[in-house]
Amino acid sequence: MKKFILYTLLFLLPIIICFTLLEWTVRHIPNSYAYKAELIEQYSSKAQVLILGSSLAYCHINPDSLSLPAINLANSAQPLNYDKFLFDKYAGAMSELKYVILPITYFTFSTDLEAYIGVGRDVYYAQFLKYPYPMKPEYHFQMWNFRETLRKIKQHYIDHKEDIEFDCRPNGFCALSIERRLAAGDGWNNGTRVATGYRKINDQYMAQRMAGCARMIEQMADRCAGRGISMILYTPPVTRKFRDAMDSAQWNTILQTTQQIVATHSNISYYNFIDNELFCDDDFKDADHLLESGANKLTLLLDRILNQ
Repeated sequence: MKKFILYTLLFLLPIIICFTLLEWTVRHIPNSYAYKAELIEQYSSKAQVLILGSSLAYCHINPDSLSLPAINLANSAQPLNYDKFLFDKYAGAMSELKYVILPITYFTFSTDLEAYIGVGRDVYYAQFLKYPYPMKPEYHFQMWNFRETLRKIKQHYIDHKEDIEFDCRPNGFCALSIERRLAAGDGWNNGTRVATGYRKINDQYMAQRMAGCARMIEQMADRCAGRGISMILYTPPVTRKFRDAMDSAQWNTILQTTQQIVATHSNISYYNFIDNELFCDDDFKDADHLLESGANKLTLLLDRILNQ
């Protein structure tokens, strides 16, 4: 029996060593979640502005262009319940916090963004931002998804490329370059297809999810009010094709829900930039994501609001 155990350990030892080395290697690939964790550790005590949301804040608000110290904790496909988790866990340590910024989009009250995260992103929230997932290996070891781990290692160390959601600057902002738009060819102007996809999701889910999503925003607003913090909701611009493909009844419902939230919370304000004349299609990387030049325009608009 002792020999069996010894041989088993000797057999498993190289596997464990390889697993550990690959896990260490993939964890040291730069990613947006690690940057966000560093921002929290280094700048929480100084931050006056906290930015939450999906890629429509991650790629749209550059903290370096704001006149107040800011932390951008938004991320690609980040759902409202993760926004609320980040706020609940980390805002308490932000003693200088004055503003929380959150986008309201065509999909805010209907899309189950959490379904898009998948194990590949869950593990980042667990490892770097301490999201309380169950104690299951798929939530805490990147190596559990072996094929994805090898893809990441090849992409970073051999191909020297980054996924867009992980292509993050140290300040928490993801700048979208014109090269990304050019690489898509004519496919960049996909507003009709994207808006139509969201419209179908709205048809299926908005009625059942809207109340819960609105409640999360209101819960954050209530906590903000208790500390004298203002909450700024905004709708970012989209391309003309995206706007034309939106369902007007759905969009009116989204606006009405947002206005109801604002009406019952004196510390919330809302700004709708969806068709702001300062933006044209040349400002966009795709249907609803701004190039860095467009993001700078939007950031400056929000900065004016902060300084009113």
